[in-house]
Amino acid sequence: MRPQYTLALPGQGVVRSTLLSPYKKYRSLYKPLLQEIDSALNEPISIHLEAENGASEWLQHTSNAQPAILATSYIIHHILKHEHGIDLAGNALYLMGHSLGEYTALVLSGVFDLASGVQIVRKRGQLMEDVVESASGAAGASGNETKPGYSMLALLFASSHKLLPVRARAIEQGLLANDNSSTQLVISGETGAVDKFIESANSASRIISRATRLPVSIPFHNRILAQIEPALANYINTFKHSEPAVPIVSNLTGKPVLDAASAIANVVLQTHSTVQWAQSVDFVHQQGVDQMVCLGPGKVLEGLLRRSSILGIAVDTPDTFGGLSEFFNQL
Repeated sequence: MRPQYTLALPGQGVVRSTLLSPYKKYRSLYKPLLQEIDSALNEPISIHLEAENGASEWLQHTSNAQPAILATSYIIHHILKHEHGIDLAGNALYLMGHSLGEYTALVLSGVFDLASGVQIVRKRGQLMEDVVESASGAAGASGNETKPGYSMLALLFASSHKLLPVRARAIEQGLLANDNSSTQLVISGETGAVDKFIESANSASRIISRATRLPVSIPFHNRILAQIEPALANYINTFKHSEPAVPIVSNLTGKPVLDAASAIANVVLQTHSTVQWAQSVDFVHQQGVDQMVCLGPGKVLEGLLRRSSILGIAVDTPDTFGGLSEFFNQL
């Protein structure tokens, strides 16, 4: 019987200072992949991926963090497949990726190869950085001493009842970046607009239990980034692609896509669109999935499932491999 699980891949929100250093005992297995990645990017990013003492400064640049997270997730999958005989992507009913993670899903499903994947997300990150730099440069040229800074805030709610009106207002104001769960949203945009939104939402009563400013300077999944989508699409179209071997649940629609053309179109449009993560989780649950393997650095995706009907299984360090083997043995 085929395992009834979905494989989920993380986005940039999971960046940590160490990526591959916990896996050094498998280095002989994944060394050829590092060489392939370095060659594709014409840069030895493997030095940062394997850094023992962390690479947090390097990872602060989204053009570095994006290929680093995709590469790390891919390599963990490679280790499990070739060292432990567990093909997480091949046996999944669906693949899901949170924001950047959807590009990792495209690679694991066979739409793009690894070299193409890291080049595409490196370009995606560079285009995003260009938007922020251009906005700062324009403000300086106009004599405006206040740079048009951008912010993202994760909002936590005590219940879905409190979340719903805030979500509606965030959609209306074009600030909703991630619809993550029944108790968590992420908003993004110009810092002034984001701060004003929080102040207004909590003016009458404390509807938002906690608002955490994320350590990013790019307004992910905000309409500000729509301007980079044509260039991103043109760049992606220079790479060869194949049809996905496993359906990918789209961030854009919360529904599965079965063909490469739709999958690629959706990841381009999700650049400025809300990540429909809660809707995606609801969809796979409706299809009979009650377990989700969250593969990659960090445990953010597992955390988002805590109030859902799906059991999250985090696979982010070698320590978790044993539990994953037990999970597969029980299926």
